Amino acid sequence: MVHLVNDMLDLATIESGTLQLNIRDADLVQIIRDSFSINRQIAEQKEISLSVKTENDSIPLKINGIKIRQVADNPISNAIKFSYPGTAINVRILRAGDYAEVSVCDQGQGITAEELPKLFTPYSRVNVTSTAGEKSTGLGLAISDRIIQGHEGILSVESEVGKGSVFRFTLPVRPAHGENTAQASS
Repeated sequence: MVHLVNDMLDLATIESGTLQLNIRDADLVQIIRDSFSINRQIAEQKEISLSVKTENDSIPLKINGIKIRQVADNPISNAIKFSYPGTAINVRILRAGDYAEVSVCDQGQGITAEELPKLFTPYSRVNVTSTAGEKSTGLGLAISDRIIQGHEGILSVESEVGKGSVFRFTLPVRPAHGENTAQASS
């Protein structure tokens, strides 16, 4: 219930245009590794292999680390929620030029092309059901998308029914003299 209330408050703040992203120096690799550590325990309970790969020990960015952690948790926890035991989820972190990218690739059920546009709409759900009865608010991806947009990044998905999904978000690598705050737009 607390999670639902927090999601609803986040969405209301974002949609009102008042979400302030207190941008600070943060390490994207460390944020993803922290998210990975928490989610790995859940994956292990479902007998799902969860791995993280990066060629970088550190990717320093000017971001709101707490909000980006929230974004990272969403596709990882969704991959676990919609994947069957015995499958694998691979998280990859890389820096490509002026952008850093995080991708979460699962071997889950996949999502039909017709349902993909619904994923980033608040309260919408697709016909795929969780594999162990886990609940969903239908808010996580909508909130994540707005947070990434507020960071001038992109959140995207590719999926194929029966083969799985890849959720990817990119964030710009900002120079050291970047602004201290940014405002998310709705």
